[in-house]
Amino acid sequence: MQDGETGAAPGSSTCQVPGCGVNLNRLRPYFRRQRICEEHARAESVPDGRGGLARFCQQCTRLEPLSFFDGQRRSCRSSLAKRQERMSAARRRNHSGSDERLSSSNSDGLEDAGEEACWGHGLQAAACRWLRLHPPARQL
Repeated sequence: MQDGETGAAPGSSTCQVPGCGVNLNRLRPYFRRQRICEEHARAESVPDGRGGLARFCQQCTRLEPLSFFDGQRRSCRSSLAKRQERMSAARRRNHSGSDERLSSSNSDGLEDAGEEACWGHGLQAAACRWLRLHPPARQL
């Protein structure tokens, strides 16, 4: 047994995986905050103490049952769904808000190219409009 790896003193922080007992005091702050040793944080599965298997979810920062994960993913389905919903809502807000801002602040006399033209360039409407106002310098 190496110093600081197992057999932690009472009151010190140890890994939350049942039967582990690794002293977390010498590990990076992330592992101390999550109360899990680096080995178990990266493991495909760990015993959950009730006869099942679990995996550490990097989004929830909890040990979740293995059935909550798809394949080798490190984030459980529910946290991925929540993140996807947040990103979709942000995209919807940004997209609808940018259209309103463009139409209301289009006082420069330029006709707005519209959403379809801008997506053809792989840019959002605001970026396309900006490029029309500030074309790249031509090289001689």
